[in-house]
Amino acid sequence: MKNRRSTRGVYKAIDQISTEDLLARLSPAARRRYLDSVLADDFSAFVMKVFETVSPGDEFRPNWHIDGMTYAAELVIDGKIKRLITTVPPRHLKSIIFSVALPAFLLGQDPTKRIICVSYSNELAIKHAIDFRAVMSSDWYRRVFPKTKVSREKDTQYETMTTARGYRYATSLGGTLTGARRRPDRAGRPAKAGGGAFGSAPKQCWTMV
Repeated sequence: MKNRRSTRGVYKAIDQISTEDLLARLSPAARRRYLDSVLADDFSAFVMKVFETVSPGDEFRPNWHIDGMTYAAELVIDGKIKRLITTVPPRHLKSIIFSVALPAFLLGQDPTKRIICVSYSNELAIKHAIDFRAVMSSDWYRRVFPKTKVSREKDTQYETMTTARGYRYATSLGGTLTGARRRPDRAGRPAKAGGGAFGSAPKQCWTMV
């Protein structure tokens, strides 16, 4: 009985300690391992880190619309929905979430994924690809997903390939998708007006923003 009361007391004490307090008590190495484990499993946290990487100096402002988009993206990641259309005004993080963070997260979990990202202009496609490469080449990403490595064979402004032969390929409405390996299993004709779209298949998927 004494041991049981003692154990309950320990659990109660732990419950009263906030996450911030627990992190403060960890060593720097243990704190980093904990945060890395969160980034590997929590897409919302991953998006915040991606924003910090591609928009240094800008303030990330959490809001319900971001929660809604990351929740929808998680349903795609888990395979619970196969097609998703997202319509929000410009500068609401849709592109960062779906054209930068989502491909990076998917390739982190499975470096054999084949992803096509379509933008309405070539300039935007290149910008998203550059942001994506910045995430993939960052120290924190390589630490969180050590099995996902960028191949030296293909790392251009349009295509980034992993050593496991997965890739993110960028194009625009005026561009082309040549080669059988770049032909998505599920695709449609993207509309230039509003919104992003995302579809998935077992190994191949596409995004449009």
